[in-house]
Amino acid sequence: MKIEDGQCHGDFTLNHLPFYSGFYEIRAYTKYMLNFGDELIFSRLLPVFDKPKKEGGFEEKKMLRYGSYGPVGNFAMKRERPEKGKSINLRFFPEGGNMVQGIPSRIAFEATDENGNPIEITGFVVDDNTKQELCRITTLHEGRGVFAFTPGNRQKAVAEVSSSGRNYRFDLPAALPQGMVMEVDNLSFPDSIGITLRKKSQTPAGMLGLAVLTGGMLRSYAYISFMDDRDEIDFQIDKAQYPSGVSQIVLFDGYGKVLCDRLIFTGSSDDRLDIKAKTTNRFTTLTNRSRWNFRSQTGKQIR
Repeated sequence: MKIEDGQCHGDFTLNHLPFYSGFYEIRAYTKYMLNFGDELIFSRLLPVFDKPKKEGGFEEKKMLRYGSYGPVGNFAMKRERPEKGKSINLRFFPEGGNMVQGIPSRIAFEATDENGNPIEITGFVVDDNTKQELCRITTLHEGRGVFAFTPGNRQKAVAEVSSSGRNYRFDLPAALPQGMVMEVDNLSFPDSIGITLRKKSQTPAGMLGLAVLTGGMLRSYAYISFMDDRDEIDFQIDKAQYPSGVSQIVLFDGYGKVLCDRLIFTGSSDDRLDIKAKTTNRFTTLTNRSRWNFRSQTGKQIR
């Protein structure tokens, strides 16, 4: 694809052989980039599913199953044979990176089947020693959800969940005895991002640094001082200073050690594309009575 003014675009259809359903890798690079190794080459692995039997039934998400991972026709399968996972896989993502004993945290999770497809689950987090139920967990969308949890000292927490009438157990990540927890609120304030930092009373107070990066570039930074009598700090940062896109919030100590980090989407209401569509008479009534709201691939809102 030809690059003009630093950009290029294109597309191709998957309506002819050898485009079977499966996993495909897309790479993007220039010849000059090949001088510096594979680390600089953009790579994205994408699933391509079979055409649904019923038009518009994209929730099927089925792929062609091969008897073996050898050649298919005249086209070799480059993807290595994957290791078959458990019938249900449950992964936990503590906000900021880690849980700390005695500190409230938000824990995101993702439930998938053995092929990586999202599934719905319900259940509880329980203390493995006392069998006491600590909090409830349930998926919200596409196998994902979030729950609030405060790990105890020397406590082993497990998730007991059920799916399709069967029960499963999974260990939660071990909580650190000392450390920091960062909570980011990107929804409550229209023009700012709320940040809450929490620490244990036994964790020494000191000077911390907070940096916000977008596109790998430093956009803002601040110094944060924890007083000896405080274990929690709340503050806000202005959204207007960050361009539309994914920003990274990083908290580090005086030695440069990263304590917490978090990805958020930043964008302004001014970054909207105003697109008008003209339809045939057949759809005039529907268009006049409906409002359409989409987001482009760049995250900009399209009305």
